[in-house]
Amino acid sequence: MHNDNIKIVEHSLRVHPDNLIMFSRSHFTNYTPYRNHNSLYNLQSNFNHNNLSHQAKRKMSKSIKYLIYTASEKKAYNNKTKSNFTFKVNMLTLTLSSTQVHSDQVIKSKLLNQLLVELKSRYHLKNYVWKSECQRNGNIHFHILSDIFVPWNELQNLWNRIQNKLNYIDNATYSVGVKHPNSTDIHSLRKVNNIVAYCTKYMLKDSKQNRVQVSRSAFPDLPVKSHFHKSVSKNVLPFLRSVANRGRIWGCSFELSHLTGGSGELDNALLAEISRLQKEPESKRIDKDHYSLVLFNVKILQSGKYPLLEYLLNSFIAGHFGHFQQKLILNEYRPPS
Repeated sequence: MHNDNIKIVEHSLRVHPDNLIMFSRSHFTNYTPYRNHNSLYNLQSNFNHNNLSHQAKRKMSKSIKYLIYTASEKKAYNNKTKSNFTFKVNMLTLTLSSTQVHSDQVIKSKLLNQLLVELKSRYHLKNYVWKSECQRNGNIHFHILSDIFVPWNELQNLWNRIQNKLNYIDNATYSVGVKHPNSTDIHSLRKVNNIVAYCTKYMLKDSKQNRVQVSRSAFPDLPVKSHFHKSVSKNVLPFLRSVANRGRIWGCSFELSHLTGGSGELDNALLAEISRLQKEPESKRIDKDHYSLVLFNVKILQSGKYPLLEYLLNSFIAGHFGHFQQKLILNEYRPPS
């Protein structure tokens, strides 16, 4: 019987900051990737639980690792200690100053988006990863991992001005009498030993608060826990639908969302480097039917011990992130002879 399938054999390599994948597989033109079968499950899981799906966690983790790998050391001035310090990345935290009365999606589109736009314009923000979470008080808040320096007072003034578009500062002033509430925090991460491990663990953790919270002060006539039941009053349903509309849980800059990694054809020289790499103390090799995965410390490829692999990754970064990263990462770097 005639078979219309065409057999394809691949022997290639993909290199990322903390792992590499070796493909040596045979497949046919009618082959359906396994990831397609998981798409609906990931979507349903994310929708039902308001937590990151497994696939989303992998993408977010990759974005964080590239952000840290490509970040340069920068100098900043500490007004309290009156001294300079260096850092690569920092984490910005944003909270609402009064009880949330808009859907999560509205907060993100009206407030978070404007903040990112102004950070890009004023402070040249380019690479970032953000994550939304629900606080114990029911309000949404945000963590933004970035590679820029923003003075704490300027960030707070900026965020307070933006969130008052929806009257969150005026509401705080009316309810508790605070005119300039403390709504932001900046953590430089410069004293964290393993920044990659810390950031991925912190940003990828699931939200402990998954249920919709209804303000008792805003709806005093609601019976206790009625918003968890199917038999809620009809007048309450539109509000519950708007609060439950969370939208995206995380996001990142465009450059951090399409990370194919450094690529190349496997040859004897690359295989020799990979053989040495997988013997490193923190390295681990995992063999599957269609590929082999080697995990390693994110600092390994910056050590100069594996020039071929380093060049593949740095060449991808230079082309993907643009002229600034090209100067930063390659810095007159030449292919190993």
